[in-house]
Amino acid sequence: MTHNGNEEETEMKNFEDEDNMGEKYDLEEVRLMIQEQVREHYANLEDTIRTFFPSNKVTILNSADLKIIESFFVYELMDCAKEEAAEFFTEKIKKKNDYMNNFVILSYELSTFEDIRRCDLVPSDGKGYCYLRPTLIEVKSSENRCILEVIGGLISMKKITEDFEKNKKIYNIEEVRIIAAYMLQIDCNLDNSIWHGINVVIKATNVEIMGVYTWDLSGISSNERYKKAKGGQEHGDAGEDGVDGPAGESAGNLLMLADRVTNAEKLMVLLNGGNASSGQDGGDGVDGQDGTGLCKDVLLKDYPPTAKLEQGVKSNEDRIILVQNTIINFGKVGTKWIKWNSTGEKFDNYLEVEMADQKITFSGGWYWVYQAFFLHEGSEGKPGGLGGQQGLGGDAGFKGDCLAVCPKNNRSISINAKRKGGEKGADGKPGRNGEWGKNGWDTGWIDHQFWTNPVYYGDNKNMKLKLCYSRNSSSDKVYCPYRYEELGLSDYYVELLELKLEHKYLNDHEKVPEHVDRRKQKAAIATRKNTISKKKIEQNYSKFFESDTALSQEIDKTQAEEKNGYSALQNKANEVFEEVEKAKERSREKKILKAIHRIRKRGRSYFILNWQRKS
Repeated sequence: MTHNGNEEETEMKNFEDEDNMGEKYDLEEVRLMIQEQVREHYANLEDTIRTFFPSNKVTILNSADLKIIESFFVYELMDCAKEEAAEFFTEKIKKKNDYMNNFVILSYELSTFEDIRRCDLVPSDGKGYCYLRPTLIEVKSSENRCILEVIGGLISMKKITEDFEKNKKIYNIEEVRIIAAYMLQIDCNLDNSIWHGINVVIKATNVEIMGVYTWDLSGISSNERYKKAKGGQEHGDAGEDGVDGPAGESAGNLLMLADRVTNAEKLMVLLNGGNASSGQDGGDGVDGQDGTGLCKDVLLKDYPPTAKLEQGVKSNEDRIILVQNTIINFGKVGTKWIKWNSTGEKFDNYLEVEMADQKITFSGGWYWVYQAFFLHEGSEGKPGGLGGQQGLGGDAGFKGDCLAVCPKNNRSISINAKRKGGEKGADGKPGRNGEWGKNGWDTGWIDHQFWTNPVYYGDNKNMKLKLCYSRNSSSDKVYCPYRYEELGLSDYYVELLELKLEHKYLNDHEKVPEHVDRRKQKAAIATRKNTISKKKIEQNYSKFFESDTALSQEIDKTQAEEKNGYSALQNKANEVFEEVEKAKERSREKKILKAIHRIRKRGRSYFILNWQRKS
């Protein structure tokens, strides 16, 4: 019995030791397993980075970062493992894989840069992160164009829009070039109010469209609406020509060169030309200045009849000389004929004087008795000012081009794009030509020494007077000595005929100015946006993809392996916890055997009493 009792005690002691080991097994195994996997994961990535960038300093994890990870993957789990380690660990591993992968590379310092620039953390396989290059944003001038150049590894379109808006306030940026060695993430719309008419160039290994977005690079339409051009101000002034309507802006162009485009169907690109404005209507010309005539009161004051001899011949001659001098001073003398008689007491005269489209004809002489006539011909109305030429409608903006190609095989990438030209602006209307001014009226008189009163003409301001010469004398005609004595004509009797005063009016085809062929003004001519050369883009930027592409591929491979490693880790953890449960089960079985052994040794009643006491 002693021998058997010693064996049972030894067996029970082994039971207790094995049971205690089972309590520690799950915690220690999990901690070591996770810690080893974490460190191995980062060591592999560090070797990969150094393969491609041997001259640069690479920092994978510092002590603080490692502590953060261990707090998630070790200490938290150790606490929870005391209660339900297997279930909790399995869930945590599943949920925290992404978090752990986010710490693949926390910093990367380029020794060639004085300034430490921010790093791009590029998602690999949708989870892990690797560094490609810092993003550099620079405004450059190329081919007389201002270009915003963005070069980096992982580039977010949302970040580019912020830089573009900021720089556009300073520079007249016409083109944005995005060079993403690893990936361009399209994660925002491009609003037309900001991106209208902008060329966008993309060269990237990967382009991922993160949601449904619209890039509106359409040209904006001209909203210019003109009032009628200014008309003339004074009589006969021409109206101003209308200005040409501004052209619609041409749409920008899109060139996308990418090895892979994810969710291409979610991107819509609008490349429509803008509509042009109509030309301005020409201004109206002002009607011409009316002609003028001589009012009767001026006629009587400055050019009184000269045939009466109420105060004697001498007095009459003085009056004739006064009128004669007034006429000579009126304007340019065309004809001047004065002839005194042999005694020097009487004279004949004839004058024709013109000034500003007005004309005076004056004649006086002795033919048994003194006879005279006076005619003032009013000026003609002046032509009206020409209407302004109509402004021409602006040109329609050109539609943009969209080219999306995979450089590796030169195959087209299907991109949703809408492209159409804008609408041309209508020509304006020409201005109205001003009408002719009304013709001035004629005035005059015929006087005879023996007539009771002179005969006046034109005092109603609506007559045109005409001098008519004939050979026959009559009671309403007077003698013209100049025609008889100087010109030797036989029709030297003259009378004034009254005619209706006619005015000039524009015919229908004369009411607008003739169209003048001319070139459109510069602002009305649409210009295409500069064509983007696929060949030049590939030549200029291929150097940025040489090392980065190889690194990206290696990182993808490493991350895939690590992903499989995590699955293995999870499976291994499950196996560990299964072993833990088996150990616990064995421990419970041994406790039962131990209880049986005690019953046998001390008796059934003692065991039951002791069991109830513990309960």
